[in-house]
Amino acid sequence: PYTTLFRSEAIKAAGKDFEMVFVSSDRSDEGFKEYFGEMPWLALPYADRAAKNDLSKCFDVEGIPSLVLLDTDFSVITKKGRGAVMRDIAEFPFHDKAVADLATDTDGLNDSPCVIVLADKASEDEQAKASDALEPLAAEYKAAAKANGEDPEFLFFLAKTGAGPVPRIRELCKLDEGSSAANAPQLILLDIPDNGGFYV
Repeated sequence: PYTTLFRSEAIKAAGKDFEMVFVSSDRSDEGFKEYFGEMPWLALPYADRAAKNDLSKCFDVEGIPSLVLLDTDFSVITKKGRGAVMRDIAEFPFHDKAVADLATDTDGLNDSPCVIVLADKASEDEQAKASDALEPLAAEYKAAAKANGEDPEFLFFLAKTGAGPVPRIRELCKLDEGSSAANAPQLILLDIPDNGGFYV
């Protein structure tokens, strides 16, 4: 929360039209007042539990802390706001990228079916080709979901380095490191919620 506090102040200091509204999941008004007393944000009154429950349901909030970013038309920019606000302020208002960098952004990996291209051992040219092929498909799924007011059916990730969860995904999917095609980009459909299901 404190990192988000400082980041929100930096975004506003950069002249961006940005406002945080605290919606408490505290168990008591006293707990809310103690926690909120340290924050400079606006807040939904603690007594308005019905609105809090409606917001949690509307934005599928299951855990705390959670940060949802809304656009000026109140459409959802991202439900992964905690990571989004840490991006370069030049990227404001922090729309989700159609294809996430698997080394730095794993939001949703454990919760949704994911299309992953492991290109960490591929040449830069092959990585660029993989990105060019993946971007329009990911953008199409994202646009369709937004038009229907839903979350995307699939999330899309590209790994250009072996950082983050890449080694674990290779292990989970039993990818053959010794094969002649080991350096070629590998396409995986990973569905962890489906008992860790995967297709290479």
